[in-house]
Amino acid sequence: MRTRTRVKYKPNFAFTRNKIPDAKRKVGVRQGALHRKIQRRLIRTRKKVSEPGKPPTNREGQLKKFIFYSWDAANQRVVSGPEKLPGATGDVPAVLEGTRRGRVRPRPSAGPALEKAKDNMPELWDGAIK
Repeated sequence: MRTRTRVKYKPNFAFTRNKIPDAKRKVGVRQGALHRKIQRRLIRTRKKVSEPGKPPTNREGQLKKFIFYSWDAANQRVVSGPEKLPGATGDVPAVLEGTRRGRVRPRPSAGPALEKAKDNMPELWDGAIK
């Protein structure tokens, strides 16, 4: 005896419409926290000036404290990076390098931190949509 069954699949669009933006924000905030943590770890605390091309040196501990991240709801992405140091006058990179004159060579910290965090970012999506 044979029995035929018809199954009509009706996707639950309300589920995806509600859950995906929430998951995107939740995972985005986690990614911003991961990027900030790695960026803080790359910045060393010491008296010596860092070499050009290497992450900047943190002399008094302020640079590490003023790296923040925030969820930008309008553009649906995370913004991460250092804020201007309090009490710093003039050019901030010149203050960090310890020189007031001449050319300040770049000392990237956000780019190398993002490169290190790239491998772990897909794992943050595991179990995000329930």
